[in-house]
Amino acid sequence: IFQYDVKFEPELKNPRARRQIAYELTLKYIKPRGLPEPLYSNTIMFAPKPIHDVTGGVKTITLAHDVQENARGWRGKPVTLTLTFTRSIERTLKGISTEEFTVMSNVIREAFDRAGFVKVSGGYYDIEGKVAKPQRVTTQNDEYQSLQLMQGVNLALHPSKRGLLLNADLNFRTTREGTVMDHIQAIKRLGAAACPKDVTEAIESQLVGSICATTYLHDRRKQTFKIAEVTPLVPSSPIPGSADPTLTFAKYMEEHHGLKVTDPKQPV
Repeated sequence: IFQYDVKFEPELKNPRARRQIAYELTLKYIKPRGLPEPLYSNTIMFAPKPIHDVTGGVKTITLAHDVQENARGWRGKPVTLTLTFTRSIERTLKGISTEEFTVMSNVIREAFDRAGFVKVSGGYYDIEGKVAKPQRVTTQNDEYQSLQLMQGVNLALHPSKRGLLLNADLNFRTTREGTVMDHIQAIKRLGAAACPKDVTEAIESQLVGSICATTYLHDRRKQTFKIAEVTPLVPSSPIPGSADPTLTFAKYMEEHHGLKVTDPKQPV
């Protein structure tokens, strides 16, 4: 296994952008040469075959993407990717080395990501039911809860004298169907009939601390977020934590995505 250090110029803080650039530029370079796809991990890249020219003694490769006019983000700016060969990881006769263990851990994670599994609290879950359809759980307040059992696995990789041992334990996780907005609307319907003054408190008590997964793919994988706070905001509200106090959600969507908000009263 050949190991490369990865460097971006200018330096990119967004890890998802770094990952996307690393894959796009590297694949564009190696595909015409018939080389297998490498594995990118933060600031390191692992390749089953050398990307560099072994015979010529070249150890550093510089790749630059084609700047797209009017494109937003990194695609509209010049970004250079530099791959520097550092060493090769050889198989050992006495068990598994730390380097091999690290590479295989990354390979396993990449495999589950590509299979559509989502990592939550150390486990990988089949959120879309590609392998096993989630089991519906009937509750008293089924309109709001809509619970289901989602299957997944907890993985543990162990080095041994006989090689790597992968322990996979089947487990389940209780999840709610629908989007976060679906549940907010359901709580509002139920709360308005019972005690309308406590609707906001009911929403916070039910959602804060929950983990939600995106329905879209970003860089070949779904993202998970933990709900830390529920704040009633609308498109004209300033974005919390923004360095620009005048930057609202509506302004951000129009400037960065070219989208105009048509419902100024919708919750965000």
